[in-house]
Amino acid sequence: MQTTAGKPLLGFVDQIGLRHIHGWIMDPDDPVQRLPVEAFLPDTGESLGTVLADQFHHGIAGVGDNSRAYGFWFHLKRELSPAERERLRVRVPGRDEITHSPQLASWQPLLHVAMDIVNNCNLRCPFCLYDYSGVRRTNVMTREILEAALRLMPYTKDGEFWFSCLHEPSLHPDFLSFLNLIPNEMRNKVFFTSNIARRMPASYFQGLARSGIDHINISIESRTP
Repeated sequence: MQTTAGKPLLGFVDQIGLRHIHGWIMDPDDPVQRLPVEAFLPDTGESLGTVLADQFHHGIAGVGDNSRAYGFWFHLKRELSPAERERLRVRVPGRDEITHSPQLASWQPLLHVAMDIVNNCNLRCPFCLYDYSGVRRTNVMTREILEAALRLMPYTKDGEFWFSCLHEPSLHPDFLSFLNLIPNEMRNKVFFTSNIARRMPASYFQGLARSGIDHINISIESRTP
């Protein structure tokens, strides 16, 4: 990778995800300068984001001003298809592309994201592993916290974004509206457990049926009434 004059730029693209890129870049002729970086698709010319390469990068040492602050990590403007991920290129605008590292990492999604939108349950099943003896009120997740958690969704495998682990999500008064906040194309990532034991209106179950959620895990103590 050559500059228009002087020494070649130093750096690599270390990782290309479906929604992010990571790497580092520096100009050995001007190590104080922090370079802009752009991700783009060469066949369409679509720009998918720009950022300044000024973040600490743990994988480099002994170059530049020794601050290691030549890294870049940023979200792309939209999620890529697997084919687009293979075609994505990264460059310093007005200069050449940044070379892919020989150890370019494949996209490794999170194993799962596990959370609970409430801290309580409507039942007290004897087999439950959670001790509710100290629970005196139902605390609920705020919309702001949920929206922060949803930022992890592009990196999560299908069926592995858990809205509940221990507790009963239908106790949240905004449960259905929370599900509706999820982009349609990502609803196959969502999983939750419910005992389906609360008396709910038909519209609630119709909302679940039409939600596009990957699957619902139903927890029961016994098939004997």
